[in-house]
Amino acid sequence: MIQALQGGHNGEPELLASCYRRSMEVAVQNHIDELAFPCISTGIFGYPKEPAASIAVTTVRSLMQMRSNLRRVVFCCFSLSDLQIYERILSQASI
Repeated sequence: MIQALQGGHNGEPELLASCYRRSMEVAVQNHIDELAFPCISTGIFGYPKEPAASIAVTTVRSLMQMRSNLRRVVFCCFSLSDLQIYERILSQASI
């Protein structure tokens, strides 16, 4: 888990990316072809939304290119501001 109190100097970006990677690995192992992710760690853990979304999109995009049985990944946004962040980041590069 990523804690906001760690101050950003304890490998938090890599820990967040590993959450997405591991989830996708488990999906592939279990023949799941669709996943949905919330904005991981941006709630109570306080990870900044913009970098979290960027990490999510970058990590998922790179793994989608390698994992042919994953057809679709959905980013679940619970606020308009989250949606706007994801829409902007996703529009910069297609998954």
